[in-house]
Amino acid sequence: MKILHSADWHLDAPLQGYEELKEALLRVPARVAELCQKEGCDLVLLSGDLFDGAYTQKSYRAVFDALSEVKAPVFISPGNHDFITPESPYIREIWPENVHI
Repeated sequence: MKILHSADWHLDAPLQGYEELKEALLRVPARVAELCQKEGCDLVLLSGDLFDGAYTQKSYRAVFDALSEVKAPVFISPGNHDFITPESPYIREIWPENVHI
């Protein structure tokens, strides 16, 4: 069984003056999904801090779109920067069927 583990993407981190880095971070979900497909992963574990506090629709869509392409089950365990609150994307947003929070 192949398991892909990733964490600490910190999308939407307040990186004033580092717009290129912020854009590069938005490509992380797609790159993780591509790696999963390339390696034929059976399971994806995302252990928190995918977002950095408040999130934007742009970052949510980057994660949603990438995880929609993954053919394996995805389990997300929120972290200390993206913990569960009524405003968190894990509560407010719709997730692909293969994603489990």
